Amino acid sequence: MRFASGTPLAGRYLLLDEIAAGPQVAVWRGMDDVLGRPVAVKVYLGAINDNRARAWIHARARTAARLNHPHATAVYDFGDAAGDGALIPYVVMELLDGQPLADRIATGGPLPWPQGTRVAAEVAAALAAAHARGVVHGQVGTGAVMLTRTGAKLLGLAGPGWPPAVEPDRATDVYGLGLLLLDTLCGLDAPQSRAAPLLAAVAGLPDAVAETCLACLAGEAMNGGRSMDEVARALATEVNRYAAEMPDAPPLVPVPSEPRHAARPPRRWPTRVHTGIAAAGVTAVLGASGVAVRYGGGLFAAVTGSPAPGGSSATAGRQPGVSQARPGTTAGGTIQGTTGPGGVTQSGAPGNTPGAGPSSTPDPGTTPTALPPAAAEALTELRASVDDGRTAGEIDPEVATQLDNAIDELVRDVNEHESIKGKVTGLHQRIDAWVKSHTITVTRGADLQTRLDAFAETV
Repeated sequence: MRFASGTPLAGRYLLLDEIAAGPQVAVWRGMDDVLGRPVAVKVYLGAINDNRARAWIHARARTAARLNHPHATAVYDFGDAAGDGALIPYVVMELLDGQPLADRIATGGPLPWPQGTRVAAEVAAALAAAHARGVVHGQVGTGAVMLTRTGAKLLGLAGPGWPPAVEPDRATDVYGLGLLLLDTLCGLDAPQSRAAPLLAAVAGLPDAVAETCLACLAGEAMNGGRSMDEVARALATEVNRYAAEMPDAPPLVPVPSEPRHAARPPRRWPTRVHTGIAAAGVTAVLGASGVAVRYGGGLFAAVTGSPAPGGSSATAGRQPGVSQARPGTTAGGTIQGTTGPGGVTQSGAPGNTPGAGPSSTPDPGTTPTALPPAAAEALTELRASVDDGRTAGEIDPEVATQLDNAIDELVRDVNEHESIKGKVTGLHQRIDAWVKSHTITVTRGADLQTRLDAFAETV
């Protein structure tokens, strides 16, 4: 089932013209008739009447739409388009005005090191914010980056399929960022085997940038090495050092801050019944999961890349010594942000973004306005942990629904000025029981317990 120009979706989004089309995914330029702004609408043709795929797409959209970063595409809404007895998931997002990074390099050659490193630093900062939420992109590459008036924008999110056969991990993104930097500084498809001499030949390139690129390509993150946060910091430091010496340089690149709760030990209500989750395990989960790093008005894109041929997705990153398609390229479909003729799409307004959620029903994860700011933020993090666990298969879907309902009850009690201490203790015990019954993984259970405490401490 394909759509025609002039088709309305959810009573508010008017499809105007198709920007990119593939057998699995179509991207439309549209208009939000409620807010009166242009949008991009990505329609998942390959997920028609596929309940599992639709649920996965919705969960990823809801989770990633809670992530804020100026160098990632904003997600405004998602839902299902109904017609001819079919349900087709779609995601509404920011419509970008710019040129794909891959096109810029193909036509103009490699970027000068300050400009190329700035692009990589901005993308790395957006990915670091995503990783802090446990969200992985899976297709990092020059084809997944748009150059706009406000800097680089990362397109797409969460791997090439729905759901993928093998979920990409953070190391995949770190490796993809290394490839992106190599291609940006040395030309498209620069051979990884010659990365060191190619980087050494880049005029004026600081040693720290070359070392960071080589560390990403070496797969150090797979063995506990460079994190995306560390990569973003290293690249931003060099860009900002250069910018400080140039009177007309662009604004400095934001450097990711440490996760807000990273060093805080988990705290429990006095009556909490503990299970055998080791304190060291909880600390490891906190270090790996972190919390959201907020930078501004943009909302991180929650759209998957295109499905790989035959539905296979494995990992999108090219592993050392293995010939694979580079991250950020399409396979059997299109990636959001693919442009029409000339490589330019009309710009959408990045501000005033409503909470993402299905158009037909309110998003149950929307933070109540009655809560104090600290409580609202902690609640968002708690709900995001449930969404992440549901998406990653770390929480049984029925259990995830029960968790959503339990959190809703806590919020109602807070808004009605009732004590939540007893319900928090009870929910701690229920999470422990779910961990014991293997309907929640140990690591996800520990993360939920910590975020539940963080919320309880604010109210």
